[in-house]
Amino acid sequence: MGSSSDSSSSSSEETEMREKPTCNLCFKSFTRRANLLRHMREIHNVLVTGMNNVSPFVKKRTAPAQMFSQAMQSEQPVTKVDKDFQRFHDTVKISSEYANSKYVLDTIDNLNAKVYNYQNQIASIRLHNWLIPKTEIRGLSGYLCRRCNRMGFSPIRDIGFDRTMKARHTCDENRIKSIKMVSIDPIVTWDSYHFTACRMLESLNDIIPGQKYLVSEDRSIEFDYLERLIHPDVAKILLGIEERYYYYVVPHGQRPEWLSRVVQNIGKKISVEDYEIRDFLRRVTSTYAIFEIPSDKSIKRILIKITN
Repeated sequence: MGSSSDSSSSSSEETEMREKPTCNLCFKSFTRRANLLRHMREIHNVLVTGMNNVSPFVKKRTAPAQMFSQAMQSEQPVTKVDKDFQRFHDTVKISSEYANSKYVLDTIDNLNAKVYNYQNQIASIRLHNWLIPKTEIRGLSGYLCRRCNRMGFSPIRDIGFDRTMKARHTCDENRIKSIKMVSIDPIVTWDSYHFTACRMLESLNDIIPGQKYLVSEDRSIEFDYLERLIHPDVAKILLGIEERYYYYVVPHGQRPEWLSRVVQNIGKKISVEDYEIRDFLRRVTSTYAIFEIPSDKSIKRILIKITN
């Protein structure tokens, strides 16, 4: 009797210790070992060559993630899930390496420096300039300084009252010291003024889109009257030359075709093409100026403006 009770008790203890076959990686239980082997092969990409490699007992759960990673590294992915995971893992690795590369870090530093520079420029513009709506802009005044070799232009709100860009310009002495020599070659000079004219035309197209016109006003009487009383140079200063208006002397016999049309239609709008606008801007670097036009009998002083 005693032996039979001992055998039954040992059998029950063995049954309690024995459990269903369980995956060592994800701890999923199965009713048969064959199902467990198929699960490990298809889900975890682990090929078990012997039955002894898979314990039917539940072992201590130690670092399943590390075991899974080792299994993934030891075998090539065969299932769709494993392939997707491998692609994701490779993408993350490449992205991380690229994000920490010297090129990306240098680019970020360069962009941060540019942002800081632009912020300072915007702050300087807001500090030293009035910001006005486009609808209130009546013209552009530009200036190309041959001393410090700098170019710029600004919007004009009130023609005849606002100061020209030349009157407001101040040379940067530190920049002048760093310049070895400013070329006075006529071709280089023409290219500089042509570049300035193209830049101004781009801004003008933004302010006045579409067809543009030239409108003129004869100012000869004012100049003739003052020049009879005082020296012509002093008369020009009193009439705002260089301070409020640019003054352009047309060489004798070199009157452009668009200027001839303007002279023949004083006070009327004359339509012009873009290349004629560029020629206008190249001569005076402004959308308005007083032109001194010599003729056989007298000298005309005509204020010409670009308008819409």
